[in-house]
Amino acid sequence: MTEALRVRVSFRGAELLSRTFARDRILIGRGPACDLRLRNSDVSKRHACILRRGSLGYLLCDLGSTNGIFAGDDRISLFPIREGGRARIGRFDLDFRLIDVPWGQGEAESLSGEDDDGATIRGEHGSAPAVAQAPEIPERETTRSTRVHSRSALAVLKRLLPGARS
Repeated sequence: MTEALRVRVSFRGAELLSRTFARDRILIGRGPACDLRLRNSDVSKRHACILRRGSLGYLLCDLGSTNGIFAGDDRISLFPIREGGRARIGRFDLDFRLIDVPWGQGEAESLSGEDDDGATIRGEHGSAPAVAQAPEIPERETTRSTRVHSRSALAVLKRLLPGARS
């Protein structure tokens, strides 16, 4: 058995989608190359990624986005994902659940299927992206974030992701 990551995307408490990923890198943003597409102007084209770091588990990393990633009210650059963890990207809430899949890590590169709850599992190759779109909200309800990144968090990110922006 291998551990996979289920990501549940919701907007104002309503679930938009739930996908399970069995891969080492999941790109999140509104761009067409993203594995998890969040279609809203508050989300950058390449906003964040989730990395599997072997026995250390999963890590959510900001890719230098304009509006950032939030855990509670705190803007974060790096976020270790735990069972039941939550983060916010733009107007979307992301809930994380660790699950076991019935194949080994090497096999996950070419397989897709369903987990015990019937959710689609995305392997490494040939999977269509998961897409969530938030309804438009009047401008008075939006908020702006300041662009804040700690140098140490960016240094770690650069080591984990060659080619990451500073």
